[in-house]
Amino acid sequence: MENYKKIIADVYKDVKNVQDLGQTARFIPELAFVGTDNFGVHIT
Repeated sequence: MENYKKIIADVYKDVKNVQDLGQTARFIPELAFVGTDNFGVHIT
């Protein structure tokens, strides 16, 4: 589990200062209300 935490932290550091991240996903209505400063990861 610690390895996943490090990988996610590294990815976050790599992308946190990217200026052009695209648009907020609106095809799932709940996502339209999520702040653009949030960072999320889904692992399956």
